[in-house]
Amino acid sequence: MVLKLLRHPHGADAAVHLVRCVATLQAALQLDAQEAERRLRSDGKFSQFLATLATIERGSAEEVSVERTLRARTRILTDAQRVAERVAVVWEAAREGIEKVKWYRQLLGTFLAEHAQAEEWLSGGSSPLSASVPASAAGPPSAAGPPSAEPAAEPPSS
Repeated sequence: MVLKLLRHPHGADAAVHLVRCVATLQAALQLDAQEAERRLRSDGKFSQFLATLATIERGSAEEVSVERTLRARTRILTDAQRVAERVAVVWEAAREGIEKVKWYRQLLGTFLAEHAQAEEWLSGGSSPLSASVPASAAGPPSAAGPPSAEPAAEPPSS
C-alpha cells in the first residue's frame, strides 16, 4: 500500500505565504486584494508551488526555495502588468511573453538573490559588509553596539 502525505506534521503555512504575495502584488499594482489573489491563483506555477507548502516542513530549506519561487512568480505578474500597459496587450499575454525571455529570467534570479540578502540584513541577519567592515565603522554606535570603555586617542598637537 502506498501512502500519500497530505500534510506535513510541521508543515509550512501556505496562507501566510499567499497573504505576503497578495500584499506585494497589491502594493505594486494598486489592485484590490481580491484581484491580486485572483491573478496569483490563476498563475499555474504559483498555484502549484503554493500547494506543495502543505507537504514541506516549516523553516526548511525547501520552504525557502518555494518562497523564492512564489516571490518570482509575483514579480513576473507585476512586470507583466507593466509591460502590458506599455504595449497595449492583456497582462496574461505579456506574462507568457516575458517568461520565455532568458535574460529576463537571469535578471530576475539576480534580483531575488539580492532582495533576499537585503531582507536578511534588515531583519538583523548578517550584512555582506560585516566581514570587511569593522563594527566601529559599520554605522552609528547604536547599530555597532555599546561604545568602547577606552578613551578616544587624542590627535597629535602641532
